Amino acid sequence: MLRLKKSALTEKTGKLFYNNDFFSGIAFTMSQGEIVKAIKISEGMEIGQYSPKYLPRYDHRIIDIEILDPEDENDYEPFLCLNGVRFNGIALEFDGDFCTGELLFVRGWSDSQVTYYKTGCLESIELIEDGFSQIYQWHENEQLKKYEVTSRNSFSFNLVFNEDGYLSALGMEGDYFNQVKLISDKLAIPAFKNEHFIDELKTSESLSISGNSVTDRLFKRLISSGALQQTDNISLFDTSVTKEGLHLLKANSRLNKLFINSNTIKLEDVKILKSDKPDCHIELNREEVLA
Repeated sequence: MLRLKKSALTEKTGKLFYNNDFFSGIAFTMSQGEIVKAIKISEGMEIGQYSPKYLPRYDHRIIDIEILDPEDENDYEPFLCLNGVRFNGIALEFDGDFCTGELLFVRGWSDSQVTYYKTGCLESIELIEDGFSQIYQWHENEQLKKYEVTSRNSFSFNLVFNEDGYLSALGMEGDYFNQVKLISDKLAIPAFKNEHFIDELKTSESLSISGNSVTDRLFKRLISSGALQQTDNISLFDTSVTKEGLHLLKANSRLNKLFINSNTIKLEDVKILKSDKPDCHIELNREEVLA
């Protein structure tokens, strides 16, 4: 769904066109840098008002970010002001006629924003509030790129996917699966609520796994699901995987590189795996393991 300044559209017989086609999308009417109207349009016809979907509801004005000025031009990341006052409200970013960003400002500072590709497809959502953050990113083909949810001193959960939808990184810290049920209504994107999501995963050729909540049980589920069938390079960083989980990799015929940073896996455990897979390059805590 395209997101354009209304001035980029033409009107014929009561309908709105873009590049000689009926326009469907969002149109922003501007006046001196302020958004005076934002409407949803389908097949050239207005169908309702538009308001930013993912940002917290805010009663302040919506403006073009270009009319904001830095409070101190010498600061690397200055507070932004409108008419000399730190801005409260939503500022839109434009690339030519295309609206590519929505940023929420509180007292001149923005921690929350949504960005879009010129096609109107989501590029990223970043929402931060009171120690709770959620960051989502998409590839231009609309495949999910990153899913990260973090609650300070409680949990973190992170997934990274390539353009084909294959997982390249998984990180888990703390009591994510229990805690996420309590905050699911705050999430902009539906949560991965339990370990069942692992059964649907396919991993890329290279996979990074990290976090103390990655246990032998979860690692076994990942392997048993067949997700690692295309993976030949695995990194385990500060997980809770032990020798029991490690030895499950013996059956992975594709594995040719394994990097481990761990205080739960001992050298003798890794040497056993190395003896079973002599052609696999294995490192434990940045030291190559030899048979």
